[in-house]
Amino acid sequence: MEELLANLLYYLLDVSLATLSQLFILLGPLLILGLAMYFITNWMREQGGQLFRWTLWVYGTFLGVVVHELGHAVFALLFGHRIRELKLFAPDPLTGSLGYVRHAYDPENLYQQIGNFFIGIGPLILGPLAIYFSAKYLLGAEVFLPLQDLSIDSGSLGSWQGLLDFLAQAFPASLQLLGAMFSPEKWATWQFYLFLYLAVSIGAHVQLSPPDIQGALQGFVFLVLVFLVFNLLTLWTGGFAQEYTLWLASTYSFFYAILLLTLLLNLLILALFSLVAGLRRLARGY
Repeated sequence: MEELLANLLYYLLDVSLATLSQLFILLGPLLILGLAMYFITNWMREQGGQLFRWTLWVYGTFLGVVVHELGHAVFALLFGHRIRELKLFAPDPLTGSLGYVRHAYDPENLYQQIGNFFIGIGPLILGPLAIYFSAKYLLGAEVFLPLQDLSIDSGSLGSWQGLLDFLAQAFPASLQLLGAMFSPEKWATWQFYLFLYLAVSIGAHVQLSPPDIQGALQGFVFLVLVFLVFNLLTLWTGGFAQEYTLWLASTYSFFYAILLLTLLLNLLILALFSLVAGLRRLARGY
């Protein structure tokens, strides 16, 4: 009896570890980069608001608010939620709210419950994709050549070292991409300045608000439960779920590079804003 109980406990421990590993493989890079994006975007919006005043900054970057809210709305529809009210751009200086999506769902529907996670993080997905397609069609697909050899080894995805190795590969490639985007020959084209506006506008709102995070956490709990139950029922048959998870994550490694590129663009814009703000303070000092 004691041996049976010990084997059961070991199996439950293996199930828990497999679940954590699979969730890290599928969502770890997205959540880590998303956390970094949260702080950088906060600083960027703070600097932008100080330089241009809140009203001018918000209305000047309204397109980013629209993309942000569409990020929620698209996933709400994909997961079968009913959109009750959609305000793509409705700034409120008192609350700080810029727009919202109010949606309803069946709390007994597991698929719709899990959907809350993806609805919450929708702007982290749609925003970088919008910047990617803006660059591709305004600056030319050739600017993405530094990323063509970028790949992530599915065999190393399950470890921190594997993730760090990928980021070490993606970071210089993204810097080369930035160099291609901001090359002097691009400056003479109207497409470059339109892209620059879109990058600032959309990038400024690739961020999750506290209600977004709360909704995402609610869905994440159900996502974890699904993985736990699935592993509980199948782990004894072998590691096929882990192999499939690794393969699935490796197929969208290019998106991680796009998200990293968005983060670097925001850092660049933040640096420019900080420089302008510093020069303004210096001028006032004299």
